[in-house]
Amino acid sequence: MIEYQYTNLEYLKQLSDDNCEFIADMIQTFLNQTPQFIEELNQAYQNENYAELKKLAHKMKPTFPMLGIENFGQDLLDLEQIGVIGSKNPRFYEIMARLSNILEVVYEELKIRISELK
Repeated sequence: MIEYQYTNLEYLKQLSDDNCEFIADMIQTFLNQTPQFIEELNQAYQNENYAELKKLAHKMKPTFPMLGIENFGQDLLDLEQIGVIGSKNPRFYEIMARLSNILEVVYEELKIRISELK
């Protein structure tokens, strides 16, 4: 059995009564949408659109715990706070680098998990 570093599907299994199709759909939705969200976060920050940055970070918060990804809670809160303050903050780049590095592993884990569900 593979040990996963960042993902845990227990919540989705309980939520769906172990419905593999539902779980696979949720994973695929995450895989499809998250790279776009990350790009939009970067664009909002670069364009100094802090209201959009705050909105996007807030919108992303519930998606991670659903897949057992618990490493981003504080980072997403921090991104929201950068949006609230409304000014450039070097912490943005630290957070985004960490998100990017961890998400690379998360994407691979979730692709494996989808194949296991079939």
